[in-house]
Amino acid sequence: MNFTETMLKLLPYWHYKIEKPLKMSFKDKMSLETYYCLQILQQDGSMTMTDLASRLKISKQQATKIIDTLYKYHFIERKYNERDRRYITICVADPAIRYIEENIYKNTDFFRQLEEKIGKEDAVRLKQSVETLLEILPKLD
Repeated sequence: MNFTETMLKLLPYWHYKIEKPLKMSFKDKMSLETYYCLQILQQDGSMTMTDLASRLKISKQQATKIIDTLYKYHFIERKYNERDRRYITICVADPAIRYIEENIYKNTDFFRQLEEKIGKEDAVRLKQSVETLLEILPKLD
């Protein structure tokens, strides 16, 4: 099997076995999109809406909807430039960090069930594979 076939075979498994069930486990707590947004802001620091939309690979209008939702829950702060109030940077607020730590990272039910399905040995192998992906995939930017 060549590289292209292997990559394309992975996608449905990732979507239906990992991403979709994980999204369902969040229920109404937080969407994956809002989590991704907060993760990027935590990782890269404050940025403008244009930069954030670019990093998320979505339109500025879509990013605005996500930011408005996060703002409603006090998960982000909008900081205005003193010289030009049209220039706004977005940053993660402390309540978001606490929420992620308490409600997302401690949401171990999904991962515990995953480990039970595949066994501890395969769970370790999967974790190592994901760590490898985390080293390689950022190079695609």
